[in-house]
Amino acid sequence: MKQALKQQGFESLGRKQTEWKAWMEREKVSLGEIAQVHDFEIISLGGGRPHMDLPEYRAAAQRLEAVQEQVAAAEQDIATLEKQKKALQGNVKLLKAVPPPCRKGQGAVACAGGAAARAGAGTRSYLGRHGALIR
Repeated sequence: MKQALKQQGFESLGRKQTEWKAWMEREKVSLGEIAQVHDFEIISLGGGRPHMDLPEYRAAAQRLEAVQEQVAAAEQDIATLEKQKKALQGNVKLLKAVPPPCRKGQGAVACAGGAAARAGAGTRSYLGRHGALIR
């Protein structure tokens, strides 16, 4: 293959610019010209990521893994907080539904609920240890 490329005028200029690479570049230019004639657009993707030595690659892979673990932990925290938020919203609705207790010296009319509040005057309402409404 090298001899065929040399016969076509491609020469090696070192390890990074071989006959093969020179031929590939010429083909890319030729294809680009043909694409322009036929109104095609060629998009260059940038050539990829830079080369890394093995130790650099391993360090980058470890950093990537650590970041992925942090993301997974944060997603779990978010899910837990969403569950807690829903539970607290339910408790707030329950607390809003409970009339305030009557104070001493407050008349029946002033006490919210009047007779209905006095019927349940012996009961107490409070939030238990786990956030549930207890009467």
